[in-house]
This record gives sequence, C-alpha cells and structure tokens, in this order.
Amino acid sequence: MDWKVKDSDVKEVIRRVGASKAPGPDGISNSLLKTCDKDGRLSAILAKITQASFDLGYYPKCWHTTHVIVLLKLRKSINNKKHAGAYRPVTLLDVTGKIVEAILTERISTVVETARVLPDLQFRFRKKRATDIAI
Repeated sequence: MDWKVKDSDVKEVIRRVGASKAPGPDGISNSLLKTCDKDGRLSAILAKITQASFDLGYYPKCWHTTHVIVLLKLRKSINNKKHAGAYRPVTLLDVTGKIVEAILTERISTVVETARVLPDLQFRFRKKRATDIAI
C-alpha cells in the first residue's frame, strides 16, 4: 500500500465536502476551503501536512477539539420540544483534521478490502455495500 499523500488525494476530499456545512472550532468553512483551492496550491500544502501527520504518527490535539451543537429534529411538534429525544447532537470538527481523517479512512479501507479482512456479511461502513442489501 502506498501511503504517499498526493495533492490530488486532498483535492478529491475537498471536492467531496459539502460547501454548506458549518465550520468547526477553527472557523474555516468548507466553502472557503473550496474557494481557496481553485488553483490547487492549498491542496499541495494540505497534502504535505497530511503526509507529515502520517510519517510522524502524530495527530495534533487541536484537531481533536470539537464543537457540539444541539438541533431540533425535523418534524417534531412544539409539544415534543420538552423531550430530549426531540433533539440530536451534531459534532463540528476542524477542517484540516477532517481532511487527514478522510484520507486515512480511504487508505485503511483499501487495505482492509484488499486483504479481505472483514467477513462477507459485514455491510456497514463499506464501499458498494449497503445495509439494505443485507436484508
């Protein structure tokens, strides 16, 4: 497995992130990230940061910091607002940490699928497999 992080790996992660998602503790929104990477220079910098994280086996504490906000679930009536079940927590993460995690997840998934480590009946969190197929 090639653990070398290419600019194109980061560019693909940036392309996939939703532009309208709320920013994490770093205050950097996904739309700002997309805008700043039009020429690919930001992807190159973030690829170097990601590679350094892999090489050093280091994940900075600031990437562990989260903001948790509580949102009212859709279709909940005014009367249900008094119950905890009417709400759901949403965790907001730093954008750089999300990029590193996305690339790491892709690498690990590739290794696990190639080595056929997971049982055939494992459907959750796997590409091209959905839990509704299992039924």
